[in-house]
Amino acid sequence: MKQMKKLFSVILILVLLCSISVCAFADEKTAKDEKTVMNWEDAEKTMKKAGIKGDFVTLDEVDVKMWLPDTFQPVELTPEDLDSGYIAYYATEDSAAAIAVVYVDVGGMKLDEYLEALKDLDIEDAEIVTVNGNEAVSYTLEDNDSASLSFATEQGYILEFTFAPRSDEAFGPIGTAILTSVQAVEEAAEQTAEK
Repeated sequence: MKQMKKLFSVILILVLLCSISVCAFADEKTAKDEKTVMNWEDAEKTMKKAGIKGDFVTLDEVDVKMWLPDTFQPVELTPEDLDSGYIAYYATEDSAAAIAVVYVDVGGMKLDEYLEALKDLDIEDAEIVTVNGNEAVSYTLEDNDSASLSFATEQGYILEFTFAPRSDEAFGPIGTAILTSVQAVEEAAEQTAEK
């Protein structure tokens, strides 16, 4: 009986996350040219309602913060990972879900040029979105079962956050919340001061 209650609780949380994730993380587009807007405040409320606890981690190399659930732990990067541009990598204990942060040299491309380069690679769902007031390119890769957010930096690089698996009913909404939490360290400090 106790196991049934636990199973039922997990199912209820999954249903809650799945039903809320679409409307909570992205305001609906009212016109074809309007951008998707994603705000951490909405995602934070949803995670709290679902009882998912976590904290912000700071990526000092790029002066950015992102929220991670307590179930995600840092994975030590190898010298090869660092040479490939990885800044951070977090995964669940069983490696069922992960998020990678990579600094990509794209030869000084602007965000709209990066969007076009992705579309040239037949990534059809790539679009410019607004995340916590900052423009980014959002896209998914079916083969990798991943979702990515890419930000252009002043130095001419792309800072990319990739979450997998995006299709998992339990982790998909959590991945959306993680990606929605990405913000500059100053913005996070301002939001905390306002509360």
